[in-house]
Amino acid sequence: ESIWLGGNDLSNPGLWVWASGAQRMYPFVNWHTGNELKGQQDSEHCLSTLEGKTRSGVPGTARNKENYLRK
Repeated sequence: ESIWLGGNDLSNPGLWVWASGAQRMYPFVNWHTGNELKGQQDSEHCLSTLEGKTRSGVPGTARNKENYLRK
């Protein structure tokens, strides 16, 4: 199961921020193996966890309905 963490680069690709707008989170370095920053595809703009591993985005788009963590 996937859970949205609230980090994204939707407004400015490559500039990762928290959804609350409180602060910039880049450089984020704890990507799941194989999902390191490298010219993300359109679907890889929201930070989520899957099976306890942090990664960039999920297959599909950030419009997917998923559970989320709230601060």
